This record gives sequence, C-alpha cells and structure tokens, in this order.
Amino acid sequence: MLYKNKIDEKFDNSKNYKKILKFGDSEVINNVKRYNQEIIDRLEKERPEKERLENERQEKERLEQERLEKERLEKEKLAEIERKRQPYQENGLTYINFGSYPQTIVSDIELINNLNNVTKTNNRNYYEYNGEEYMKISATPFEFEEEQPGQVFSNNEEVIEGEIYWFKIEPIKWRVLENNNGDYKLLSSVALDLQDFDEESNNYKNSEIRKWLNNDFYNKAFNNQEKEFIKITLVDNRLISTRDKKNEYICENTKDNVYLLSVHDVTNGNYGFDNNTDNCVARQIKVTDFAIAKGVLYEEDKDNYRNCQWWLRSPSNDDSGHVRVVDYFGNVDYDFIGFEIISGVCPAITLSTK
Repeated sequence: MLYKNKIDEKFDNSKNYKKILKFGDSEVINNVKRYNQEIIDRLEKERPEKERLENERQEKERLEQERLEKERLEKEKLAEIERKRQPYQENGLTYINFGSYPQTIVSDIELINNLNNVTKTNNRNYYEYNGEEYMKISATPFEFEEEQPGQVFSNNEEVIEGEIYWFKIEPIKWRVLENNNGDYKLLSSVALDLQDFDEESNNYKNSEIRKWLNNDFYNKAFNNQEKEFIKITLVDNRLISTRDKKNEYICENTKDNVYLLSVHDVTNGNYGFDNNTDNCVARQIKVTDFAIAKGVLYEEDKDNYRNCQWWLRSPSNDDSGHVRVVDYFGNVDYDFIGFEIISGVCPAITLSTK
C-alpha cells in the first residue's frame, strides 16, 4: 500500500513516467497508462455534451443580443419618425416631413459609377449606398414635337427617352391642410409621380389610381413603423365633394390610407385655398425630377416654372371620360383619363401625431 501511495503521489505530482520508471515495475506502469487512458476516454465522451451545452449557451446569448439590438433600433426608428413628423413653419405655411420617395436627380459622376456597381435592392426595391437610398429608372418623358426642346431636370440636364437615371430617395414634404386634435390632413407639397387615373372610367372608387395609391405608393413611400401613424380616412365622394349641382358619375365613399383631394377640398378656405375655381397660387404645385422622368409635363413660363397639372378625385359632370384636375396656374379644370397622361400625383393622407 505504501508503495502504491508513492506511485500515486508521484503521478499526481505530474512527474508521470520518469518518476515511476525508477521503481522498475512494468505492471504499475501499465496500470497508470490504463488509468490515464480511462480519463482520456471519459473526457472524450463528455466533450460533445459540453460542446453542445456551450453552443446552446452561446446561441441563447446571441439571440438575446439580437433581440436587444432590434429593440434599440426600433426605438431609434420610432424616435426618428417622431422627430420628423413634428410640424414646422415655412413661408407662412405649416409642413411635416414624413415617409420618403425618389425625387432629385443624381448628378455626381463618381456617385453614379458607384451606384452602377450596386446589384442588390432592399425590401422597398431601393439601392443602398453609404447610408442613403436610391432608385434608377429608364426615362419616359413627355414627347414634344421635333422642333421643340425637351424638358430638363433641376440640374438643367435634358431628359432623354430611354436613358437610365438615378434618383435620391428623400423625405416627402407634406403641407398641413388641417389639424384636428393631432390628426393632420396632409397634401404632398410636390407632384411625386405620374399615373393614369383609369383607362375606362372616372369612377374614383374603382379607379386604377386609387389602387396604385393604396398599394404601390403606400408600400414604397412608408416603412412599417411609419404606416402605424397613418389613419384610414373616410373619403367623401358625395355630390358635395364635386361642388356640382348634379353629377351622375359620383361614386360611393371610400376608406383609404392614401387618397386624392376633391374639388371641394381645393376650394376650401380653411385649407388655405381660394374658395373659387380660378387661378390660385396656393393650388400651384411643382414637380420633382423623378416625376419629370416619368412623363409629367411642367410649365416653362418663368413665372410658373416647373408648375404641373395634378389629379383630383372628382369626376366631370359631363361624361365618364374626364376628371377634375388643378392646372399649372392653380385653376380647377378637366382632363381626359387614359389619353396622353401628363398630370402628376399629389397624394393626401391623414397622419396621427398622438
């Protein structure tokens, strides 16, 4: 027993076989080897379980970190939305910046070259580069007669049919028409896009433009967090909304996230418009570079430069092929549907700040 204790002591002191060999007992040496191998085997058997438990611990820790990071980013996004949707004053009018849409032409050659190397888009089909978002399209500008010069972007570059252009995604600037206890009725301060009203009828409820506003535009202009602040609006399509004494082409009221204004809206003095249908500066709307590339026609006269015609939802009372618009000078007028479309789209929404 004393002899074994000495062996164990020397083994435990990690001197291993050099110390043991001094005793010259091969059986003891073999027993120690076997004992050592048993330990190694046991550790080998335990290793997968330990690794599994460690992997589980690390995975739980990673998921928790991801959850906390997601919560942090969500709070930052909501805080940024809250900051942006605060009203501000400019030239006597009240505005709110909310959502985003392609607007200004990209002119910088180096930036364009870098954007051309970006191949993937995000969930809103925008290209991301250096923390900003961009969109590219093939231009389909309004076609003039051959002897007439074409339209130009804000950088004075002529718009060429079929040319690929890049546009920066920028905050949408909304004009506040009404504040109803923190629920804001908003109108886009610029014409953001070109869309046909409909190919067959001036019935707003069934129109293509209403579908586009509440699907394509809604999903492109607003992220999921922003959508939470947009209230569904009961849109009044009754006769009173047209300001006509009779109109057989009116439709039922609709419930929309995004909609077009009516004749009644754009002649409402409480919204800042003149209460008649004649020239009104407050009704004049400028057009974005992106909308020009899509085909919106703008006024070239220096006093009304870049003013455009924009759609209303009110039907003409003459026939089903016309709908009301606001023209370049702020008059409430008529235009064809489904024929040589030149009118821009100025969406309206109800935004809650509560």
